[in-house]
Amino acid sequence: EMNGIHLEPYGEKFMRAVPRGKVRKEGIPLYMDIADVPEDAWYHDSVYEMTKAGLTSGRGTTADGQPLFQPTLTATRAEVVTFLHRLAGSPEVEGTSTFTDVKDSDWFAKPVIWAAANGITSGYGEGTFQPNAKVTRAMMVTFLKNYAEKIDGQDVSVTEPADFTDVKDTDWFKPSVDWAAAKGVTSGYGEGTFAPQVSINRAMLITFVNNYRKMPKVYNS
Repeated sequence: EMNGIHLEPYGEKFMRAVPRGKVRKEGIPLYMDIADVPEDAWYHDSVYEMTKAGLTSGRGTTADGQPLFQPTLTATRAEVVTFLHRLAGSPEVEGTSTFTDVKDSDWFAKPVIWAAANGITSGYGEGTFQPNAKVTRAMMVTFLKNYAEKIDGQDVSVTEPADFTDVKDTDWFKPSVDWAAAKGVTSGYGEGTFAPQVSINRAMLITFVNNYRKMPKVYNS
């Protein structure tokens, strides 16, 4: 501890800075002490596992310093590529942003540059990335399929297409939905639908990414 800051571990690799007087109860790991993720929440296990793996430390704290995850906040494109960059091991990034709305000083600049350089995203059109734009379920599975193919070198071919009632064969996101359903990344939205245009929140985001982490991997030979 120095200058009023206490360093405490979170996940398996990292340390977390906490202001003096707001240190959590000794012996309770971060992943067991997130204030706004109750044990009976459908997304609890994903938050728990991703935090334990050091892939998230939450977002903000309560007045007494207990970490928050803020699961109901709308997820952004910047957050998605940041999670994927961490999932890849936070590799070093070379070069500068080519998007007009991403400055090199932005907190999400390195993940965006990395994602663009590796074919995970080509941006949002007209030279922009739209870092604060919402992410639909169709976009999310497309990000993950691109990651699987470009970063993990996986075989993303599908032998059995999904049969969601709201996904047509002509939809641009159909291959990504088929892949995600086949791999167990998603089971749909209920009643035979996928709900491709529904925007995801942080709970959905972390669940998608955690499902991807745990799915069986098939690599190109």
